[in-house]
Amino acid sequence: MKDSGVEWIGQIPETWQIVRIKDISENVKTGKTPPSKVKDFFTDGEIDWFTPGDMNELILNNSSNRKIIKEAIIDGHVPFFKKDTIFLVGIGATVGKVSLSPKESSCNQQINAIEFNKVFPKYGLYYLTILSEEIQKFASFVTLPIFTQTETKQLKITFPKKEEQKQIANFLDKQTSKIDKVIKTKQQQLRHLEELKKSIIHNAVTKGLDDSVEMIDSKIEWIGNIPKHWTTQMLKRTTYIKGRIGWQGLTSEEYQTEGEYLLVTGTDFKGKYINWNTCHYVEKERYDEDKKIQLKEKDILVTKDGTIGKIAMVKEMILPTTLNSGVFVTRPLKDEYLQEYMYWVLASDMLMEYINYSKVGTTIAHLYQKTFEKFVYPLPPKDEQKEIVNYLDIEIEKIEKLKDNVNNQIEKLKEYKKSLIFEYVTGKKQVKE
Repeated sequence: MKDSGVEWIGQIPETWQIVRIKDISENVKTGKTPPSKVKDFFTDGEIDWFTPGDMNELILNNSSNRKIIKEAIIDGHVPFFKKDTIFLVGIGATVGKVSLSPKESSCNQQINAIEFNKVFPKYGLYYLTILSEEIQKFASFVTLPIFTQTETKQLKITFPKKEEQKQIANFLDKQTSKIDKVIKTKQQQLRHLEELKKSIIHNAVTKGLDDSVEMIDSKIEWIGNIPKHWTTQMLKRTTYIKGRIGWQGLTSEEYQTEGEYLLVTGTDFKGKYINWNTCHYVEKERYDEDKKIQLKEKDILVTKDGTIGKIAMVKEMILPTTLNSGVFVTRPLKDEYLQEYMYWVLASDMLMEYINYSKVGTTIAHLYQKTFEKFVYPLPPKDEQKEIVNYLDIEIEKIEKLKDNVNNQIEKLKEYKKSLIFEYVTGKKQVKE
């Protein structure tokens, strides 16, 4: 072994070299988007045109979401790449992400394309997967992380003999495939646990805990049958609902990293509660300007933009707190329900089923207050509400613990896979003959 001269790589086998991407590549280019003012290059397209959003697998066996016509390539509006080209995201939140296209294709300007000529493509792909974190560190940050074509060319790569590259790539194909199968099984377990969780919540808040009671049709599509002695209620008749009004909208420039007045956004929802550690702060004037959205203990918050319908309860509020424009605050108008019960009602699949029902034929991008107010929900007597809350608190916590355990297993498998790739593409371990 010898020192590679690259700190994060460490030692490599004596016979290996460290070279730059540009020295072992036929081509390193950035993709393009064809100009729409010239003509429509996408209708009836037949050539894959990849964007970062298409790069969901290491090997891009599936087609891109959009395809370009041949004319876009013939007229030089976009570059054309041969099969086994490696795409590296150079702009955006997923900078450093890599995939290999096993067929001829093109890509947009967020992607740097590498056509190797002295490196077995799969070996280069595996090597670049472990470079992602290094690329993210060195990406120049403006409004978005950027890693340019020039910087891509200067990337250093371990360079064993070609036959050894193939051996390493073939070995990693087999080993990572085994790991990926286990990860997929674990992810399936997570989906089953989430379905079980939804089923338990839905049954508890629509049918109660006593299987022997007489049921009746609620005549509400998203509720179904309920116990005969229960009622249904429209949210606006029982619930205070407020959001930040348009002219008071906050911009991200007003978000502060310290202060005395907290701001909750949908990204601060952590499980059942608010993660106060991730919240930003706002000036006192911004907090004071709208008393209607100043939070109280046990308030239930609902996201109305982005990921619609996320739910969280206010618990152990550490400072005076207000909302950004993407969240509703709710609390009971009278004393008809326990706030903990309403949390489980809104956390059930009923709310999203109602939203989907009310938005048939349109894309749901925003939950309007007038829509939210008309949500009808089942309302049992207070003593049953308490029993349901106690039951769900216990049962759902069990499921969440199981999910955490499975997620931890998935993360460990991903780390093991990454470690395995690193050890073989840097020569710390050799493929046995």
